[in-house]
Amino acid sequence: MAARSRADVERLLLEGARAGNQIPRLAPEEDAPLSFAQERMWLLERMLPDVTAYNVPRLLRVPGRLDAVALQSALDIVTSRHATIRTGISVVDGTLVQRAHEDRRIELEVHDLRETQEAPARADQLVSELAWRRFDLERDAMVRAALIRMDDHDRLLLVSHHLVSDHGSARILLAELSEAYDAARSGRPPLLPELPVQYADFAAWQRRRMSGSRLNELTDYWRRRLAEIPDRFDLPFDRPRPPAKTYAGAERRGTLPANLVEALRALARTRNVSFFTVLLAGFYTLLYRYTGTEDIVVGSPISGRHHEETQRLMGYFSNTLVLRATVEDEISFEDLLERLRTTTLEAFAHQELPFERLVEALNPPRDPSHTPIFQVLFTHDLVSPQLKLDGMVVEPLALPAWPWSRFDLAVGTHDRADGGLDVMVEYSTDLFEEETIGEKSRLNSAASGLPARVSDSSWLT
Repeated sequence: MAARSRADVERLLLEGARAGNQIPRLAPEEDAPLSFAQERMWLLERMLPDVTAYNVPRLLRVPGRLDAVALQSALDIVTSRHATIRTGISVVDGTLVQRAHEDRRIELEVHDLRETQEAPARADQLVSELAWRRFDLERDAMVRAALIRMDDHDRLLLVSHHLVSDHGSARILLAELSEAYDAARSGRPPLLPELPVQYADFAAWQRRRMSGSRLNELTDYWRRRLAEIPDRFDLPFDRPRPPAKTYAGAERRGTLPANLVEALRALARTRNVSFFTVLLAGFYTLLYRYTGTEDIVVGSPISGRHHEETQRLMGYFSNTLVLRATVEDEISFEDLLERLRTTTLEAFAHQELPFERLVEALNPPRDPSHTPIFQVLFTHDLVSPQLKLDGMVVEPLALPAWPWSRFDLAVGTHDRADGGLDVMVEYSTDLFEEETIGEKSRLNSAASGLPARVSDSSWLT
């Protein structure tokens, strides 16, 4: 039998959704339950009143002037289409429910700094204030927007709460804003397809789906796969782990050059594995070399959009897979690739179990000093979401400061248009000094390739 690829697994899941698991619409008068991810997010917000680590800001540079009226119109159109943006979460008779409010909207804030002294510093201050301001999950729109006018360009800040801002939602938000803005400027209706369901419909469907035999099948698989996992994974920290996680963090960014990335892609083709698997194997090799730990558990997000109805819908669909692999000192890198290929494909095939239900099933010892099951995250996205407004290519800008980290360490990669790879490392400042992250995350770009064996450290600097 031919080996399945990740694309094969995703196709089978989508076909299964078409075959009889379509998402029905709720009646207008029905209160909708929360999805499992929403419920966890609501609980975290209640437990962490001083933490806004689940705000998701995007700062964009516009090489020209935006029409604020057209932009507000575009925001209104997107808000009217996606009920989750205007949905509040409340407790009714002891039960969490979500309700969409027709009168809730994203109010565009406009800040004109063109004649302001020290405008760049003031802009950075504004961005930080707006990016990390707390959302009221019952009363606020789940997206906020600000237009900051500088002397030679505009800056657009979009801040979503994680309740509506998985990676797929970011793509949808930017694409629909682009179309709705251009339509408003041209005086025409936006060319946006009707949405067959809303996120609340998905949440109710998910609650029904995750029960009975399907829930038992998934739970049994993950219990076997993650039996006797380590209580936690400790990296070589600069400071002792505090008794309670504070979420304080920072980020560091870098780039892998196109020639090195192409060598990695060639290796993926030669070994019949995905590029993601090659990157993941390199990450496991780093973790092993720096810790000597053989049983390594890493989290990795996945889209969770297996229904055609959800492909154009904003909402918190993404799930987190737990990837566990054993790394021995003398295992070859190619054998590690094959081991991780099996690990990831099995995880993809059993990805429907929400991470929240997995935590319930495994019931690990609760320790406020770290996240349950895994403490290190790895992700790879094919391209970063982009935005065009009235023909202008809008470019992402780095935020002036990144004060949070949800995990001990999170590494994210994005394909670049020039063939290279952007790398972002988010880390806990309770545990790491900035200099340590810079040293330990640096790859030798002159290396001819990855090591023959994971014990070979000559490729690290």
